[in-house]
Amino acid sequence: MTISPLFKQVFDDAPCILPETIGHARFDVTIAANDYGLFCLPKRLRSDPVISCLNAGNVYQPRTTAMIQRDATSRDVVSVGALYGAFLPALSMAMTRTTVLHCIDPDPISYHAALQTVALNELRNISPTQAALHPAQLSPNAKARKVDDIVMSNRDVGVLHVAGPMDVERTLRGAINLLVGNAPTLVIEADDEEPILKSLLQIAPHLGYKVSSQFEGNLILTA
Repeated sequence: MTISPLFKQVFDDAPCILPETIGHARFDVTIAANDYGLFCLPKRLRSDPVISCLNAGNVYQPRTTAMIQRDATSRDVVSVGALYGAFLPALSMAMTRTTVLHCIDPDPISYHAALQTVALNELRNISPTQAALHPAQLSPNAKARKVDDIVMSNRDVGVLHVAGPMDVERTLRGAINLLVGNAPTLVIEADDEEPILKSLLQIAPHLGYKVSSQFEGNLILTA
């Protein structure tokens, strides 16, 4: 699927009203496009590397995207850190009608930009949640919740993707049931594997998670 550059010309400089959860603040946005879809991006954060990449018409972390797509054809994906919806069109496109992309983000701007991206692309298999996975992320609209509280225990999860500035260890500890019940592939934005492997050894030692590869700033771990 290729999105015509004309889309960007039509939507560029469009106004966007973000919801009441961030005080009806008005943000000027750019609607960017790449091979997978359209993205609603706040202009004031144009220096953010994710936004810069999407505004240039590129796919953010293309190798990571392709890898998750391959693992997402028949099982759910849990994505912690919406990154303005950077992965959502590509992953949604790869998934079947019966699988769900669970998108969790505490940041109101990133979360609501992702909601706009879902709407622009008419994505039907996204389950979005604004939630704080550790105390530092708490806000009036991001209540403290664990991944295990958000994703129902009967879902078959193939990938747990943790992106952006997240407390990875706390996120994993809040996903014990998901890990034990599904042994999903872990895609974690991190440079240091030692604390992650230590946490996994404490949480679910019998799964034997190991780093299988590392690229685009992500560790790929398999059980």
